[in-house]
Amino acid sequence: MRKIFFLFVTLLLWTHPAGLWAQGPDTSAFGKMDALLRLQLRQAGYEEAGGVLKRSALRRSRVQGDTVFRLLVRCADSEALATGLRAEGYEVHPIVPTLCVAASPASRLSRLARYPGVERLCGSRTARPLMDASRLMTGMDRVAAGEGLDSPFDGTGVVVGIIDGGFEYNHPAFSTPEGELRIKYLWDSRQGRNPQTDPDSIRAAENDGPDDVGHATHVSNIAAGSPVEGAEGLHGYAPGADLAFIPSDFDDANALLGVRRIQDFARSQGKPCVINMSFGSTVYPHDGLTTYEQGMNELAGEGALLVAAAGNSGTTLGHVEKRFASERDTLRLLLEPDGSDVLFCFFRNNEAEDFFGDLSLYDSLKQAVYALDEEELYDYMWWETSEDTISGGVQFQIGIDWANLKADLQIPDGYCPMLSVFDAPAGSFLHGWINVYAYFGDGGREDGYFTPGDTRYSVAVPASAERVLAIASYNSRTSWTGLDGENHGVGGIEVGELSSFSSPGPLLDADLKKPFIAAPGCMILSAFSRQADAIENPQAVTNRVSQDGTDYYYGAMQGTSMASPQVTGIVACWLQAYPKLTPEELHEIVRTTAINDEFTGPVRDSWDAGWGYGKIDAYAGLKECLRRAAATGLREEVASEEPVSFRIGGREARVLFNGDEPEATLRLCTLGGVPVEERRLQAVSCAHEEVVSLEGCAPGCYLLTVQTARAQVARKIAVP
Repeated sequence: MRKIFFLFVTLLLWTHPAGLWAQGPDTSAFGKMDALLRLQLRQAGYEEAGGVLKRSALRRSRVQGDTVFRLLVRCADSEALATGLRAEGYEVHPIVPTLCVAASPASRLSRLARYPGVERLCGSRTARPLMDASRLMTGMDRVAAGEGLDSPFDGTGVVVGIIDGGFEYNHPAFSTPEGELRIKYLWDSRQGRNPQTDPDSIRAAENDGPDDVGHATHVSNIAAGSPVEGAEGLHGYAPGADLAFIPSDFDDANALLGVRRIQDFARSQGKPCVINMSFGSTVYPHDGLTTYEQGMNELAGEGALLVAAAGNSGTTLGHVEKRFASERDTLRLLLEPDGSDVLFCFFRNNEAEDFFGDLSLYDSLKQAVYALDEEELYDYMWWETSEDTISGGVQFQIGIDWANLKADLQIPDGYCPMLSVFDAPAGSFLHGWINVYAYFGDGGREDGYFTPGDTRYSVAVPASAERVLAIASYNSRTSWTGLDGENHGVGGIEVGELSSFSSPGPLLDADLKKPFIAAPGCMILSAFSRQADAIENPQAVTNRVSQDGTDYYYGAMQGTSMASPQVTGIVACWLQAYPKLTPEELHEIVRTTAINDEFTGPVRDSWDAGWGYGKIDAYAGLKECLRRAAATGLREEVASEEPVSFRIGGREARVLFNGDEPEATLRLCTLGGVPVEERRLQAVSCAHEEVVSLEGCAPGCYLLTVQTARAQVARKIAVP
């Protein structure tokens, strides 16, 4: 492969093999560092010369000390490597047999790279919580993923793990009605503290630090919050599960380590687990093949399932693609910061060939292009290229310190960076992505001068990993009543349709179908942290609960962050029914039981870039898990406390038997005791379903009773 030169023709000195990553005594060490890590080193102002990393003078004035980098370390034997490196003073944690996460000062990175057994050092990106920008909009009066599901399966015997930020540990949503704390495991990945399992210590901590959003509190309650008096109907889908919380900065390395720690805790308790990840990044290759994604795949397994939000880039023009018709063809990109201080772009090309580019400034008002002096730019830009060993093409990354560049060079408002790519081989194909709070604009032009961004290929990592269940969002309510007593609403959306913010696929690897399934994520009511700014907004807060002289709050946020924990809670109930559920079985059950309606269209057998395979059906999936449990001899292990589950919806009632029954009687009558229908059943098997039609019933309230040898269960039904 010929050396790729990208960005500045006039800066060949810096990208040629004799430049920043020169041949010398440390070549083998730097050759083990991936493009992201090298880019991060440049971003921090480090230059390599003669095997030594040094900061430029300008960077030394802005950043003090020896920067510590979080890393993903590919190796032959993670346990042996960790033992050896710890003796050298490195912080190292094995994740899977061929992957560790580590922390190292920049001054010791080359030594780490040369250590026996180290195969690759990969940079660790920091993701973000995946909420929509309009997170203060409030909404629905219940938390539901499978609408109308009333099941006795509540996640008992399962660990629900949440990796997030903004926890309020003492919120009543995380205690039983009797006051027992349900948080059984707590580890703050940001501080490196020892895990906490003592309830008094967890209560004393109160929260994971200053936070004005409370994202984790909201997400955790959706997945597995307890019923709380004064907030009826707002509890999560797995209120019987044990909770394991990992306060996180959403760094790749810490996320992998958090997953591993939750799984280790669940195994120590002899319980299955499902972990929710409502965070992500879109500046990745989007092929599911990064070291980070592969690490997630290796962690997922039988009774250890991973669920992640697909992302909220459904309206963000964060992706571009172009096929170069000839070598004279030029791709012009206008990088709109839109509030971002640092611009970061990732590009992937299908051809291992030379092509060129440059950076300039564009004045949208005058529609004029201005050149930049490369000497001035050097301390404000970082770039790296690397061969893509999977596809045979190349990938390259660029970072621009836009805030400091603009301030130091006194660039007027209204100017944006303009990136041009040219001299690419005819027929070559380029994909590109830009970081959050930025987009590829068109400069207000209609002549095609710029290639504007689109919303495709925007499913976030780690949802893009093959064995992680990726969740899209659909709308669930358009009006609500705030704490101010007023009715509030949002126009322009329809209940049941795909949320506009939900990130669409596909991935570059067409065989990976992402997103996979959709759940309600628009205007979801759940617990608010007392630190959240939203509690001061009487329109946003819908419930205030007082316990022991302290007020606690509920309100609404929206985003795929809210859709993902709905599925996490559902999966916890499925694991209660079938503890040996594997990632492959989970995907199969979700797909084959998906709801297809007038909004999704017939996508169950074809897949859709927005919907995946449709809307998740908690009830149908539970039935399939019960069937598989019975087939594998797990029937006694998963027997529910109640003999049946009910699903009431439309003009029918469905009764699902949670175990074998020698006989059972179903009775439907009015509240006054007038009989409407009675059925006597013999030799009922586990997962058998009876459907009771309500079509002939006059409007009013009815009582459906199921009598078995071990219990009698009744549900009230309202027929409109």
